[in-house]
Amino acid sequence: MKNIILIAFLAAAGGYWLLLSRPALYYPDSREYKCFTLRGRGELPSGTQLALDRALASISASEFFSPDTKFDIYLAGGPRGLSFFAPFVAGNYSRVSPISGGIFLAAARFDGDSILPSPEAAETRDLNKVIAAAAARKMAMDRVKPLTYIYMTDWEFAGYGEIISGGSGLFKPEDICGKEAPEGSALLEYKYGLAVALVLSEEKMSFANLLDKNFSYEGAERQLKQRYCGR
Repeated sequence: MKNIILIAFLAAAGGYWLLLSRPALYYPDSREYKCFTLRGRGELPSGTQLALDRALASISASEFFSPDTKFDIYLAGGPRGLSFFAPFVAGNYSRVSPISGGIFLAAARFDGDSILPSPEAAETRDLNKVIAAAAARKMAMDRVKPLTYIYMTDWEFAGYGEIISGGSGLFKPEDICGKEAPEGSALLEYKYGLAVALVLSEEKMSFANLLDKNFSYEGAERQLKQRYCGR
C-alpha cells in the first residue's frame, strides 16, 4: 500500500513539474505578435495590439532588450492560475515563473488595456504597464544564475520593473514618507523604483551591475528617507 501511495505521489509530482516547466501543454492555443507569444486555452482575446505595443515601447528602453528578445505570456485568468503555474513567487496581477520563464497574467482585459487581480476584483491597473514590468523582471532574471532568483530579495526586480514600465503615475516621492506601504501595493512598487533609481544614480552603475552587488534595501530606504522625508 505504501509503495502504491509513493508511486502515485511521484507520478503526481512529476506531472506537476512537467506543467511548471512546460505550461504550453496546458495552454495549447497561441498567437504571435512582434516579440510576444500570447498563450491561452480556447479563443484568445482580440484587440491585443494596443496593450502589447505600449508594453513594447517601454520594454525597448531596457538595457537588456534586443530585437531577438521573446516573451511568452500566459492568460492565467486569476489568482488560482498564478499560484498553480508560478507557485514560488509573489504577484497579484502578474507573475514570472523562474522555472519556465513565462509571464502569467491575472484577469487581463486587452480591449480596455486593463487588468484585475481576479475577475471579481475592482482595483484595476494598466495592462501594458503590468506586462512591461513583468517583461523587465523576466529580462533581469535571465541575467542571474538559474533558480538563484528565488533566493534573491525582490526589491531590485520590482523596482526595475517599476522604472521600465513607468509605474502607475499615482504617486510623488513625498508619498513614501507616510505609513508603511503594504505588500503588493502600487505604492510599495513605486518605493522600490525610487530605491533602485537612487542606487543607480548614486553609485553610477547600470542595473546589470546592481544585480552583481550586495546592496541592502534597508540602506537604500535610509537614503530615500533622508532625501525625500528629511530624516
